[in-house]
Amino acid sequence: RQVCIRDIARTPRRIDVLGPSLLAVALTALVFTLLRGQEQGWGSARTLTTSIAALAALVLFIAVEHRRRDPMLDLSLFRDRVFTGTQIGSFTVQASIFAMLIYVSLWFQDGLHYTALKTGLCFLPLVLPILLAGPLAGAIMDRLPKGLLVSASLALLAAAILLMRGSTSWTDLAPGMLLAGLACGIALPTLGSLAVDIPDERHLGMASGVNNTVLQIGFSVGIAAYGAVVSQDTLFLIGAATALTGAAITALLMRR
Repeated sequence: RQVCIRDIARTPRRIDVLGPSLLAVALTALVFTLLRGQEQGWGSARTLTTSIAALAALVLFIAVEHRRRDPMLDLSLFRDRVFTGTQIGSFTVQASIFAMLIYVSLWFQDGLHYTALKTGLCFLPLVLPILLAGPLAGAIMDRLPKGLLVSASLALLAAAILLMRGSTSWTDLAPGMLLAGLACGIALPTLGSLAVDIPDERHLGMASGVNNTVLQIGFSVGIAAYGAVVSQDTLFLIGAATALTGAAITALLMRR
């Protein structure tokens, strides 16, 4: 069997140095604000300064990318509601559950005094459903609207995180982990497929890069935000609220 790969015309492009630099400054200032805001005080001069710096750098980034002929990020991609919803969904999955697992891992080791090996094994109820649900997502992706799959899986993820709330042992967490694994196993392949389902094939690489970057941003911002949370109970409430908000927004953006 022969496979023909169609060549996509390429044009010389100038490297965008300023755009990525501004985005890096914005994200660094935002993460620093979230990490140190609780310690330094949310109304302190340093916290306000880094918050303003993050906002200013983000606004400048958008302005620069909008004006450049060869931007790192073509903002016209976000005119597509499905593409925008995909990025929100990807951010939500990372920020709501995967960032939270860092603190769950610390709780296993510092609170329950599990070894590193035992802690790793405790995450199997989450990992195995992700692996098993992947083929299921592929099978139903062509039968149901992808936007519906994304919003439904995020709503399921919110329910799973709420199920983990109030846990005092691994056995309490396990049912919620199983449900969260199923939700992520459906959401992630669907989001990956939607990320490159764009009209302009010249932007396929950019679209894929944006989605991968958003995943990392969601993880980083989630870790920083959860670091400011005092109680375990609040941690799960914020995670569930994040997932539920993502479900609502993606449902609105991706409806046909």
